[in-house]
Amino acid sequence: MRGLNRRVPCGMVLLFEELAATLLEMPEVVLGRSYGRWCIKLRRNAFIALDGDTIAFCVGAHAESLVEQYPSASLWNPRGGRRPKQCWIVLPSERVEPVATLGAVAYQCAVEVQIRQDYVRMRDDIHSQS
Repeated sequence: MRGLNRRVPCGMVLLFEELAATLLEMPEVVLGRSYGRWCIKLRRNAFIALDGDTIAFCVGAHAESLVEQYPSASLWNPRGGRRPKQCWIVLPSERVEPVATLGAVAYQCAVEVQIRQDYVRMRDDIHSQS
Protein backbone atom coordinates (compact mmCIF):
# COMPACT_ATOMS: atom_id res chain seq x y z
CA MET A 1 0.00 0.00 0.00
CA ARG A 2 1.70 3.08 -1.23
CA GLY A 3 1.71 6.12 1.00
CA LEU A 4 1.50 4.49 4.41
CA ASN A 5 3.78 6.13 6.93
CA ARG A 6 6.81 3.85 7.11
CA ARG A 7 8.07 5.67 10.22
CA VAL A 8 5.44 3.70 12.11
CA PRO A 9 6.87 0.48 13.58
CA CYS A 10 6.73 -2.04 10.75
CA GLY A 11 4.66 -4.52 12.75
CA MET A 12 1.68 -2.17 13.00
CA VAL A 13 1.88 -1.15 9.34
CA LEU A 14 2.03 -4.80 8.31
CA LEU A 15 -0.88 -5.67 10.58
CA PHE A 16 -2.92 -2.78 9.16
CA GLU A 17 -2.01 -3.86 5.62
CA GLU A 18 -3.12 -7.43 6.38
CA LEU A 19 -6.45 -6.18 7.74
CA ALA A 20 -6.89 -3.94 4.71
CA ALA A 21 -6.07 -6.73 2.25
CA THR A 22 -8.69 -8.96 3.85
CA LEU A 23 -11.37 -6.29 4.23
CA LEU A 24 -10.85 -4.72 0.80
CA GLU A 25 -12.33 -7.91 -0.64
CA MET A 26 -15.67 -6.92 0.93
CA PRO A 27 -18.15 -4.82 -1.10
CA GLU A 28 -17.71 -1.03 -0.82
CA VAL A 29 -14.67 -1.22 1.49
CA VAL A 30 -11.93 1.23 0.51
CA LEU A 31 -8.64 2.51 1.84
CA GLY A 32 -8.58 6.24 2.55
CA ARG A 33 -7.72 8.92 5.05
CA SER A 34 -9.74 10.30 7.93
CA TYR A 35 -8.69 12.23 11.02
CA GLY A 36 -5.38 12.71 9.16
CA ARG A 37 -4.67 8.99 9.38
CA TRP A 38 -4.85 6.03 7.02
CA CYS A 39 -8.20 4.31 7.45
CA ILE A 40 -10.20 1.41 6.17
CA LYS A 41 -13.67 2.68 5.26
CA LEU A 42 -17.04 1.32 4.31
CA ARG A 43 -18.20 3.77 1.67
CA ARG A 44 -17.05 7.04 3.24
CA ASN A 45 -17.13 6.03 6.92
CA ALA A 46 -13.89 4.98 8.59
CA PHE A 47 -14.05 1.93 10.83
CA ILE A 48 -10.34 1.10 11.33
CA ALA A 49 -7.52 3.65 11.57
CA LEU A 50 -3.73 3.41 11.74
CA ASP A 51 -2.70 5.90 14.43
CA GLY A 52 1.05 6.00 14.96
CA ASP A 53 2.05 2.79 16.68
CA THR A 54 -1.56 1.78 17.38
CA ILE A 55 -4.62 0.64 15.46
CA ALA A 56 -8.04 2.09 16.31
CA PHE A 57 -11.32 0.26 15.73
CA CYS A 58 -14.85 1.70 15.57
CA VAL A 59 -16.77 -0.92 17.52
CA GLY A 60 -19.92 1.02 18.38
CA ALA A 61 -21.73 0.08 21.57
CA HIS A 62 -19.20 -2.72 22.19
CA ALA A 63 -16.41 -0.25 23.09
CA GLU A 64 -16.70 -0.32 26.87
CA SER A 65 -17.03 -4.10 27.12
CA LEU A 66 -14.04 -4.59 24.79
CA VAL A 67 -11.93 -2.18 26.85
CA GLU A 68 -12.78 -4.32 29.88
CA GLN A 69 -11.96 -7.50 27.95
CA TYR A 70 -8.60 -6.13 26.72
CA PRO A 71 -7.12 -4.12 29.63
CA SER A 72 -4.40 -2.56 27.45
CA ALA A 73 -7.07 -1.15 25.10
CA SER A 74 -8.59 2.28 25.68
CA LEU A 75 -11.06 4.66 24.08
CA TRP A 76 -9.47 6.41 21.10
CA ASN A 77 -8.76 10.12 21.30
CA PRO A 78 -7.59 11.13 17.79
CA ARG A 79 -7.31 14.83 18.58
CA GLY A 80 -5.54 14.65 21.92
CA GLY A 81 -7.08 17.09 24.40
CA ARG A 82 -10.74 16.58 23.54
CA ARG A 83 -12.92 13.78 24.85
CA PRO A 84 -12.17 10.36 23.35
CA LYS A 85 -14.53 8.91 20.80
CA GLN A 86 -16.98 6.73 22.72
CA CYS A 87 -17.41 4.12 19.98
CA TRP A 88 -13.71 3.73 19.05
CA ILE A 89 -11.07 1.76 20.90
CA VAL A 90 -7.34 1.81 20.35
CA LEU A 91 -5.08 -1.18 20.72
CA PRO A 92 -1.39 -0.58 21.50
CA SER A 93 1.28 -2.22 19.40
CA GLU A 94 2.12 -4.90 21.95
CA ARG A 95 -1.41 -6.38 21.69
CA VAL A 96 -1.59 -7.93 18.24
CA GLU A 97 -3.56 -11.12 18.90
CA PRO A 98 -7.10 -9.61 19.01
CA VAL A 99 -6.63 -7.48 15.86
CA ALA A 100 -8.47 -9.83 13.49
CA THR A 101 -11.36 -10.21 15.95
CA LEU A 102 -11.63 -6.45 16.49
CA GLY A 103 -11.41 -5.91 12.74
CA ALA A 104 -14.39 -8.22 12.23
CA VAL A 105 -16.38 -6.46 14.98
CA ALA A 106 -15.56 -3.04 13.48
CA TYR A 107 -16.60 -4.20 9.99
CA GLN A 108 -19.90 -5.59 11.32
CA CYS A 109 -20.61 -2.31 13.15
CA ALA A 110 -19.85 -0.34 9.97
CA VAL A 111 -22.28 -2.53 7.99
CA GLU A 112 -24.99 -1.97 10.61
CA VAL A 113 -24.45 1.80 10.44
CA GLN A 114 -24.73 1.73 6.64
CA ILE A 115 -27.95 -0.29 6.82
CA ARG A 116 -29.46 2.28 9.20
CA GLN A 117 -28.30 5.17 7.00
CA ASP A 118 -29.71 3.52 3.88
CA TYR A 119 -33.03 2.91 5.63
CA VAL A 120 -33.30 6.54 6.77
CA ARG A 121 -32.38 7.78 3.28
CA MET A 122 -34.97 5.51 1.67
CA ARG A 123 -37.65 6.51 4.20
CA ASP A 124 -36.93 10.20 3.63
CA ASP A 125 -37.12 9.71 -0.15
CA ILE A 126 -40.50 8.00 0.17
CA HIS A 127 -41.87 10.75 2.42
CA SER A 128 -40.58 13.51 0.14
CA GLN A 129 -42.34 11.92 -2.86
CA SER A 130 -45.73 11.71 -1.13
